[in-house]
This record gives sequence, structure tokens and C-alpha cells, in this order.
Amino acid sequence: MNVVTCSSIASIIGVLLPAIYNPNLVTDETAQGIMVDESRVAAMAAALIGYDPETSAGLFTFGGTGTNLYGVKIALEKACPCAMETGVRGNAVVLASEQCHYSRLNVAGWLGIGEKNVVEIPSHPGNDMRLDLLEQEVRRLIKEGKRIAAIIASMGTTDAFGIDDLEAIVHLRDRLVEEFALDYRPHVRADAVIGWAWSVFDDYSR
Repeated sequence: MNVVTCSSIASIIGVLLPAIYNPNLVTDETAQGIMVDESRVAAMAAALIGYDPETSAGLFTFGGTGTNLYGVKIALEKACPCAMETGVRGNAVVLASEQCHYSRLNVAGWLGIGEKNVVEIPSHPGNDMRLDLLEQEVRRLIKEGKRIAAIIASMGTTDAFGIDDLEAIVHLRDRLVEEFALDYRPHVRADAVIGWAWSVFDDYSR
């Protein structure tokens, strides 16, 4: 179903044995090896996409929805500082393509932003976000006093592998931050749960 195949015997054993040895993988004290592996894997992924593996960081999540949850949570703290401590104010919004993974709604609900505060941007026939309409919506929201927590860019949708123009989205964000003199910088979340694998072909010679 979708992109998840049946689990192999080797992967089942790989999960079972560590669980028997130590099921508590939450803290450094009880799972130092996992923490080290997490750092190593994050460095490998960073190197694949051209980031400095020495300064990049990352963490394991429970799946694609988990990555969006962490990504938007980071974004929310940038747009609404101390939201973790004092709660989410009613003016935070998230923008995403209409082709973006459905977890955008779950995540907005879980974080207290609210599903109705997810603004969906229409896409081209190739499933990439329409940047003209993105800019139009960002301008409208800023003028209405909304704080843009995140713009979610899809780096390969699960259905048709639509890819948004990440570089153009970042440039658009930077230009509007300067134009409106915002006191924060809306977070651009690159959802590459499916598309990241193509990074291994970055220097592939046909």
C-alpha cells in the first residue's frame, strides 16, 4: 500500500532484539548508542544534499508525519516565540500546496494552530505549487496580521512526485520579510520524506 512494503524478516529481527535488550531509547543515559547513530545518520543525510555534516543536525522520528510535526513545531517557535511555554496565539498560519501530504492538517491540529489555519495553495498540472498564488496569499495574510509559522514545500509528493521550487520559495520569503519589515522569518519546511532518496544520484553520470 502506497510506499510501504511488507517488513522483511531481517528488519523485524532488527527491531525485536534491541527492544528486548533496552526498550527505553528516550535519553542519553539509557540509549547513548542510538544518540550516536542518530548524529551519524544526520551527518550522512546532510552530506548527500550538500550541507556541512560537521555542523548539521537531525533526529529520528516515527515517520513522515513526525518529520512534519517537528518541522512545523520549530517553525511555530520562530513565528510565535515561547509557544511551548505560554501556548499558541490565534494568529499563526501554515501555507502548503494542495498536493502537500495530508499530515499538514494533522500537524496543525496537534500543535494548536488549527486545521482551518492551513492555507492551501493551488498547484500547476505538474503538481508543483503556484508561486504567484503563494505570494498573493502571503501578502494577504501579513496584511491581516497573521504570523506565518511555516511554508511547507514538497520535495516529492507521495502520489505523483510533485516537486516545489524550493529556491524560489526561499527567495520569495526573504523578499517579503524585507518588504514588510517582519520581526521574524517564516520557516520554510522542505518535506523530502520521499524525494530525499534521489539525492544519492546527485553526481550520477548517465
